[in-house]
Amino acid sequence: MTVGIEIAESELALSRARVYGILAAIYSKPVGDAELDVFRQWWLILVELVQGNLPELIICGLGKIQSCLENDDSNTPDKREATLQSEFLPLFRGLRRGTSPPPPYESVWVDGGFVYGPSADRVGQKYRQFNMRILNNEPPDHLALELYFMRFLCEKEAEARSSGQAVQHWLREEEDFLREHLAPWLPAFCESIRKSCETPFYSGVADITEGWICLDQEIIKGLTETEPLEGVLDVGPTTSR
Repeated sequence: MTVGIEIAESELALSRARVYGILAAIYSKPVGDAELDVFRQWWLILVELVQGNLPELIICGLGKIQSCLENDDSNTPDKREATLQSEFLPLFRGLRRGTSPPPPYESVWVDGGFVYGPSADRVGQKYRQFNMRILNNEPPDHLALELYFMRFLCEKEAEARSSGQAVQHWLREEEDFLREHLAPWLPAFCESIRKSCETPFYSGVADITEGWICLDQEIIKGLTETEPLEGVLDVGPTTSR
């Protein structure tokens, strides 16, 4: 699929950062009213990104979320929020042995089912390269943290574009991190969520997550092919906000 990009590339980077930030928030904690309001903006954010050329998987996921957010007598905001919060722990913290999917740590999925495997070390080294710290002793390869890191990279790309600096460095970092740390295990993880969830909301989230990672790889590839190579800066480590 050829992605049509008609908005300014700096705005594109910021829009991509927002998508990663929203996805990271979903996997960080149970959703509340504020998050649900943000999810209602999915169509606007994602359609803006690719001018309507959304992958079928993302369209399917958005439809599931929209249907879940519709109000009726059996699906009031209070009931919906309580249902989603009760579903979060077994889905993303592995609290029901034999029925919950494995928790969203890269090392659990690619290093034989163990937390703090070699993948966690590699991700931690990448964060330290950019002087980023992990709070609350969370393993660095949790899905939410990896998504937040992608948001950080997209924001740095946007800053470079706005200031007239070369951006090949940031595009390479984005491309490499997706290829090495997210793409290898997310499809299997998302499939496990679809099989385990009881409401369409998190099934839709899984669809969007898987579809977005594939889509953003295409976006980055297109940007890399059109970005001039001359004058590329050797950008050293930076400090996160």
